[in-house]
Amino acid sequence: MKARELIAKLKENPEFAQAYADLDPQYQIAREIIRLRIERGLTQQDLAARAGTKQANISRLENAVGTPSVALLLRVARALDARLCVELVECERDAAQTAVAVRKPGHASPEVPVENPRYRSQTELRHLRETGEKHAGER
Repeated sequence: MKARELIAKLKENPEFAQAYADLDPQYQIAREIIRLRIERGLTQQDLAARAGTKQANISRLENAVGTPSVALLLRVARALDARLCVELVECERDAAQTAVAVRKPGHASPEVPVENPRYRSQTELRHLRETGEKHAGER
C-alpha cells in the first residue's frame, strides 16, 4: 500500500481526518520555506545564519515539528527576502478547523485554498454571499 492510499484509508476515521486537517497549516508553512530556501540556493545553515537562529530551528520548521513563534517566522521570511502574510478565513460555523492562505507572487487571487472542501476562497465566499447560493455540504 502506498502512502497516499494509507492516508486516504486513515482519513475514513473522523478523528484522524480532523487531526490531519489541523496539521495542514504547519505543512503549508514548511513547504513554502523549503521552496524559497532551495530557490535561493541556501542550505539550512545559511538560512539559520541569515535569520539569527540555529540550523536545528530551520530543520524543525521544515519538518513541521512544534509550533513556531510569529517572531521566528518573521525573521525567516526576511532572511528569504519574503514577506510573512497571515490571513484568517471564515469557515462554516461547524468547522472548528484552521485555514492558512499562502500568497503566491503573480497570482490574481492571493489565496491558495486548503484541500479540505470546508475552506473557501474569499472570492467564492463573496460570490456565495451575493447570490445566496449554497455550496456542497450545506443544507
